[in-house]
Amino acid sequence: MLVRRCGWFLLVLVSMATPVFAADLKLSFGTGTAHTEHAALDGLTKPLCNIPTLLDCGELELGDAVNLVHGQRLSLELSQPVLSFGPKTQLLVGGAVSYARQVYRLEDGLDILTDPMRITLQTWSIWGGLELQRNFAFDLSASREKKRPARRGQLALGLGAVHSRFHAHLRSALLDVKATGETQTLYVRGRFEIDLLPPKVGAPTPQWRAAITRFDNQSWDMTTGLVLAF
Repeated sequence: MLVRRCGWFLLVLVSMATPVFAADLKLSFGTGTAHTEHAALDGLTKPLCNIPTLLDCGELELGDAVNLVHGQRLSLELSQPVLSFGPKTQLLVGGAVSYARQVYRLEDGLDILTDPMRITLQTWSIWGGLELQRNFAFDLSASREKKRPARRGQLALGLGAVHSRFHAHLRSALLDVKATGETQTLYVRGRFEIDLLPPKVGAPTPQWRAAITRFDNQSWDMTTGLVLAF
């Protein structure tokens, strides 16, 4: 509990400290996030556990039964260099707001409730943290005579905290259960980005991103998507 409170304090501090007008702005579209799954599933099954003889929640395990159908996330991100370690390596402070929506299927239902179930999970999150970023450039020109502008790439490793609010909805032939809640968790993330097109002055640069994130509530994200860097 103390660790999460410290993480939440870090999130607020970082978000407030990021200089909005000097920051780099990115809009990202990608796959969803899993860090609210455990809390959402607990919230949905808790009302069922309170009904005698319906479910044995002491032995209920959902991990292998829940299948992700699809998930999307939209994020608005701000980051600002605060330290430089040479021309290519920087320490960044940043924050983001995001919305994610995921749909899950429980093909065999839960326990004695064997009807297929569908879970919709919506999550609104505020992120904040620090990131060590290494920049690089590469040239895809086939000919030296027609040299094109170099494209950029980034490798980064960071840590931070995220505060989220979720709405979950479980439906089947017999059930219609809703749950809401909040979560706070710390995370460590590795990120890789490359430009899809050479950057142009006055226009956003499209990028491709892949990231892996480990949360302190035992959740993992392996995400990919597109980014517009302004």
